[in-house]
Order: sequence, then structure tokens, then C-alpha cells
Amino acid sequence: MHLEQKKSKAIHICPVGFYPEPILAVFRSNLPCDKFYLLYNEHNEVLSALAIVEDSMNRIGQKNIEKVCVDPYNYADVVAKILSIHHKEKKNDVNTEFYINFTSGTNVVAGACCSASYFIGATLYYIMDARQYPELSSKELIKIIPVPKIPDMEKMKPFSKNLLLSICEKENGIMMEELSRITEGSTPQRLNHYLTKFIESGLVLKKKEGRNTIVIPTEQGKMFSTWVED
Repeated sequence: MHLEQKKSKAIHICPVGFYPEPILAVFRSNLPCDKFYLLYNEHNEVLSALAIVEDSMNRIGQKNIEKVCVDPYNYADVVAKILSIHHKEKKNDVNTEFYINFTSGTNVVAGACCSASYFIGATLYYIMDARQYPELSSKELIKIIPVPKIPDMEKMKPFSKNLLLSICEKENGIMMEELSRITEGSTPQRLNHYLTKFIESGLVLKKKEGRNTIVIPTEQGKMFSTWVED
């Protein structure tokens, strides 16, 4: 007897701009959607678009909606709100899949969405304007943007978290010899396995200085480590 595999929940995080269409267009796509987080601000036109989006979703039976107020000119605030959503939903179901629509909102919000998608491993997508591309179908108007994958912070084991934090504490890098001391009890193979994963994800770099090998955190690594720490 085969047990039916539980379907992963698909959550969309969508900044609200002046027009509802870039959010509602997802319902004409092949993307799964079970729940929506609408990132809005207090601008009158944004509130108007938000009301239309909510009403339209309710009309088609999509009532699983949460609204999150963000500062549209505060990059850190937007990223932190998205990471908070990710943390909350992953606690409920570790297999939840995330989709981020970065079509609407300020340039700051769009940039924050791109960064957050990198940190949480979300599918990042953009809705092209149908008026400018009348020859494209509704599905073709949705462009998936490739995003590099990094470790899922909710699934990181204590060893890998502590290893990354130890590296990122040192602004100018840490010698392999010191890392080996810090991770005493772990095999060199295990240490190198995690370091290779971090390098592939763009979180750290390795460089030779004479006979020494130094592991240096990248800007992405330092930023990622602050959220892992939280």
C-alpha cells in the first residue's frame, strides 16, 4: 500500500504597487498558489490596488491572504519581513515552497525581493506588461528569474551554522588551522565538505597566503549569517 505524498504548500510573496494586474496575473499561470502575503504601504494608490487585489481573490475563492506593511524605501525592513514570513511558514511546514513576485513596488522593494529570494531559495518571477507584448500568451508573460541556491537556513544543522558564523565573525578571514581547532572533533573531510558547499553558494572564498589557507566571508555570506544567527 502506497501512502499518498503530501503536496507542498506554495506561498507567494507579492509587493503591491499602483496596479493590481501584476499580482492577479499569477492566476492565469501554471504556478501553484495556496497562500498570498501582500506587502503594502500606506500610499493611497497602493491601498486602492490592495483593495482590488483582495476583492478579486475573494471572488475566485482565494481567501488565504495575509497583509504585511513595509517601508518601501527601507531595504533591510523589506528583507527582514520576508525572512520573518519564511521562518513562520517553515516552522509550520518545512517543505513549503516560496514564490516572490517582484514586479510591483519601489526599486528598493524590488531589490529586497531579489536578495530575499536568494536567501530563502524562492522562485523569483516577473510579470511582463501585456499591453507592451500583445503577442504573448498569459503564461508567456510570466518570466522566472534564475536565482543561485544557498543552504536553507531553516534546515541548516548546528555544525554548519556555527561554522559559517565563526567564519563571518572574522572580517578579514580565518585560517584553516584555526577553523580546525574551533571545529575540534570533526573530521577534515566533514569540514571541507561544508566549506565546499559554502563556496559553491557564494558565501565564502578560500585564498592562499604563503603556506596558509584563509577562508574569507563574502558580503552575501556576512548578510546571510546575520539572519542565521537570529
